[in-house]
Amino acid sequence: MSSVVIKHRSLVHRAVVVARFNKWPDPRLLFSFGHHFFNKTDRSGVVAGIEVRRAGRGDIADVVRLRWEMCVEQGVADADDQEGYDRYAAALHDFLERWIDDEQCRVFVAVDEGSWKRVAMAALWLWPVLPWPGGLAQWQGHVTSVYTIPGYRRRGIARRLMGAVRDAAAAHGATRLVLETTPMSAPLYQDLGFVASRIVELRLDSAEDRD
Repeated sequence: MSSVVIKHRSLVHRAVVVARFNKWPDPRLLFSFGHHFFNKTDRSGVVAGIEVRRAGRGDIADVVRLRWEMCVEQGVADADDQEGYDRYAAALHDFLERWIDDEQCRVFVAVDEGSWKRVAMAALWLWPVLPWPGGLAQWQGHVTSVYTIPGYRRRGIARRLMGAVRDAAAAHGATRLVLETTPMSAPLYQDLGFVASRIVELRLDSAEDRD
């Protein structure tokens, strides 16, 4: 049976339909897990010298940098496009100034305690959902922007970030998390208990997108 996830319109402008499938779609996947996974706490993969914490206003510039580097690496931004970066950085900075302290927006960063450099990030959106007979809880989480810079990968940092995301979502009362990923990152999320699903989405252009 398919389930439908309608993302909060004030935060993003699209609807996502979720259904099970038997092979990886390309290029993106959607993963989700339910409330019974929130009771499993995996503390493995601890990295010495790396602090994982919630980001604050003093981290905004680093979050902007990390997310731009992620977009460049994914091929959706051009590293040499200074004008594009300036517009993007200003928009994301304004966005984070508005939302980073809100309980529905949790951004986490991993900090190298030797250099105090922010080397990884993950973001969690929490939004209310209508109760239904199979689940009366009214919160759901969307995970986005899970990114670690080259040189710090395969050291368990993403796993620690996801642990922080999971704990924050559970503490808020969420019983389900969803995220989009790539086949390269899929094994991590499967290991954490996420179940792969096919998505169909409708993108609605905002006034800013049409400028």
